[in-house]
Amino acid sequence: MRIKGMTLVAFAMIFLAACGQGVNVPTEGEQTEEQVAEGEKRGEAQLDGLHVVVDTQRGNETIDVKMLLSNELNEALELEFASGQQYELTLTDPNENVVYRYSDDRMFTMAIIQETLLPGESIEWNEVIPIQAMEAGAYELKAEVLVQAINGKAVEPLTTTIAVNLQ
Repeated sequence: MRIKGMTLVAFAMIFLAACGQGVNVPTEGEQTEEQVAEGEKRGEAQLDGLHVVVDTQRGNETIDVKMLLSNELNEALELEFASGQQYELTLTDPNENVVYRYSDDRMFTMAIIQETLLPGESIEWNEVIPIQAMEAGAYELKAEVLVQAINGKAVEPLTTTIAVNLQ
């Protein structure tokens, strides 16, 4: 009997210790931002089983942006977009003026786009933002996944913002 009790206590201690080892993932509708490495930043947002991670890498003349949209559920998700534009990137200067918008000077199909994201599956988008003509200062990058419905349920876009310092 004593061995069973000690085994149960040992199991409980291991379980509780393991619970503290998780990654800081945002809750529904919440966003986070973190410094990943020198010159890199990450923003995240989560909604109805969808998780978006936005990584930025600042170069001399560009900001490289990688967006990864993942299905974290054990079931397929039917995503609906209002047009061929599935995401938007907006960079604003310290005075909150838009200095870059991904959709400027681009054309997108004007049709509802439906995409199935299987369990554990991801979609990746990569963009390069030119910054050579921009002045030094504290900028903000807003990244939005423009999904309008998940499994037929209307939702707001997944949005995260990342502070970008140009020097």
